[in-house]
Amino acid sequence: MGRFIFLSLGLLVVAFSVKGSGDDCPHHWSSYEKNCYIYYKEYRTWEDAENICMELQRGAHLLSIGSQEEEDFMLKLAPPKDMHSSVWLGLYDIWKGCSWEWSDGSRLGYQAWNETPQCAFLIIKPRPTDWTHKNCNSMKHFICEFSTEPEDPAPE
Repeated sequence: MGRFIFLSLGLLVVAFSVKGSGDDCPHHWSSYEKNCYIYYKEYRTWEDAENICMELQRGAHLLSIGSQEEEDFMLKLAPPKDMHSSVWLGLYDIWKGCSWEWSDGSRLGYQAWNETPQCAFLIIKPRPTDWTHKNCNSMKHFICEFSTEPEDPAPE
């Protein structure tokens, strides 16, 4: 009985230590910190790409970048042949009033703009990378992202 309790407690500790580590990403997804990412080589409009991400995985959206380190990780997701291409970011200015928002609802903190921003994309190339904007109906590769952390319950 004592061994069973010890084993159960040990498994519980392991389960809590792994939760949200990014190690629980689905097959073919890459992990970074507490998020999962997948690169799509297909070309889509911003809206189509965002819809594909949301249909693909619960809580998934187009890529949102919170730091230079995360951006550096993203560059490794694109195949070498796509290194001079670009991918949609989940950043948009729906009202064209320079009020930018991430499609996943996260706060816009880290920024690396090349120009005045519409729908944003990341130019993939050896350093430095740039963020720039283009008409949302343009066709780009894209990266989907979702958090492995449980969502906060909705306020009552």
